Amino acid sequence: MYETKNVLDAWIAIEQFSEGDIDLKEGGNVKYKQLPTSCENWTVFFTNKLNELKERKKPSEKKAKNIGFTIFFDVFKFDDLINELSDKFELPEEYRDDSNLKKFTYCVSFITSDDSFKLVDESLFYTISGYAHRMESFHLKFQMKKTL
Repeated sequence: MYETKNVLDAWIAIEQFSEGDIDLKEGGNVKYKQLPTSCENWTVFFTNKLNELKERKKPSEKKAKNIGFTIFFDVFKFDDLINELSDKFELPEEYRDDSNLKKFTYCVSFITSDDSFKLVDESLFYTISGYAHRMESFHLKFQMKKTL
């Protein structure tokens, strides 16, 4: 169990500084907005949103041609996950988290392409913390290998 605690401790530390942090009110602006649950034409919806952004920010022509957006799915409280794992693996109080970080499970990015949107190559990102969040029974298996 000692090795499990060390691995979980290292993972928690890495996760706090990496993949998937979302500040829903970054810089005092509401940067991330919840999408409607349904829409007749998503292309029109996102085109309108990008046009609003262009009017507000007034980017150069070069930047305006490469404008796009990222959609984040399944945003959750990271401390809930860490506390859940701490309970499951009977970790001491020091492993618990109260950082109020928000994480996302996966995201995908698009750029404008003529009158449509193009998926950005290699933009689908699925986080380990999101995987752990979504799995009802998150199993960790460790194998200790002898080195010569």
